[in-house]
Amino acid sequence: MDQANRIVRDVKSLGFLGTNSIASMLQDDASTNRQFEQHDPLQGNVLVTTHIPETDYKLFIFATGESLSRIVIAISGYSDFSLSNDSKISLPLDELDIITVVDLQYPVRQITISPLSNREQIIFAVRTTSTISLYSVNDKRDCQLLHTFIFYERTVTSPQIDYSMPNHVVMSPYKKYDYLCVTTNGYVALVDGKKDE
Repeated sequence: MDQANRIVRDVKSLGFLGTNSIASMLQDDASTNRQFEQHDPLQGNVLVTTHIPETDYKLFIFATGESLSRIVIAISGYSDFSLSNDSKISLPLDELDIITVVDLQYPVRQITISPLSNREQIIFAVRTTSTISLYSVNDKRDCQLLHTFIFYERTVTSPQIDYSMPNHVVMSPYKKYDYLCVTTNGYVALVDGKKDE
């Protein structure tokens, strides 16, 4: 209601609507935004799961900790169970086996898995408020950091890149270690995580 009063005060031409009408419009707008957030392709996520091909295991990657600045990489066995209505559901068989916990120092905004991942190697990118890191988990359950793109360092060394933060990351469907990133100022870059280019 406070925001509606400010609008009526600052924008005299809307005064005829009254504060209750404006407050109602603001609430409707906020409700619509919340309703369609799940369809926003640039909306982040802090949890991903994937079936490890040719196995009975699922890999879980999720953010946790203070400000969601840590990621937990875990694995769990699963199996299909039949329900009384003849449908099937995959359920975990036991507790999560935590492979590692990584402190990224910045809040996690997005985790995405490469479509080129396979049983031998799951590749994924983690976007924080200031970095994009590329990781792999091999079939021996070892987690390895492959590459980190630190945006503020690139801005200092490359003046043609305006100061900006990562807004979205998409893994390449063509090359294992490549990803596309978009920044808050619209800068778009295709990055080779293997060569750090």
